[in-house]
Amino acid sequence: MNVMNWLGISGRFLNDNLLSCGRALLKMKNEHVRYRSYLLRLWPVEKDGAWNWRASLEEVDSGQRWVFTNLEILFNHLQVEMDAGPNHKKEHDK
Repeated sequence: MNVMNWLGISGRFLNDNLLSCGRALLKMKNEHVRYRSYLLRLWPVEKDGAWNWRASLEEVDSGQRWVFTNLEILFNHLQVEMDAGPNHKKEHDK
């Protein structure tokens, strides 16, 4: 028994869903939807017996990188980025 039969998935179901995903991606491309991709790294650091999280965030397209001494600063940075809106042009986008 193959995996698709075991899961109860027919070839037709799979093909229809792949086509739907493809159409959605084409629509996004045609509408020039802006999105941001980041690589997030997190690591714990001990200071005076307490553990704190550090973070780095790297924008995939530009390679621009930020380092944060705590998660609150990271979240604030992301909030500012999202508040700027999807059509906000950064210096490296111009």
